[in-house]
Amino acid sequence: MAQQPLPISSVRSFLPYVDFLIELGAPVERWLEQHHLPFQIFEDPDSFIPTRNYWEFVSCACRKEGLQDLGLRLGQDRAYPAVGFRVMSASFSEPTLLTGLETFSRLVRGEYSGMRVGLSAAADDMVHLTLGKSLKPDTPG
Repeated sequence: MAQQPLPISSVRSFLPYVDFLIELGAPVERWLEQHHLPFQIFEDPDSFIPTRNYWEFVSCACRKEGLQDLGLRLGQDRAYPAVGFRVMSASFSEPTLLTGLETFSRLVRGEYSGMRVGLSAAADDMVHLTLGKSLKPDTPG
């Protein structure tokens, strides 16, 4: 039986969720343990964790804390985006929207191994940004 790829996500993109939940007084350490994520991962924000564990943790937090709008609240509350400061700052510093989207498309793949991001030309000088999974549908995460 062939091994399936294990999607991974950057710890840096996970930090805003955990920081926000800690501020709310949520039992983050217990939830990290339940989802097989050691608390020490925060010592190296440039490391990676399994994407499935990442999103199962976030889903658990939403259910237990009644935060159906966690992503929205996090986006409104934080000065740094969950995608990763490096990706966003590089994208925003580009001279045009198109080059910013190209930079985002290239860099985001380094944040999430299972993410497929692409740009395609369309009629009337339009560009389409497409996002999706680059793994088979039955791949965990």
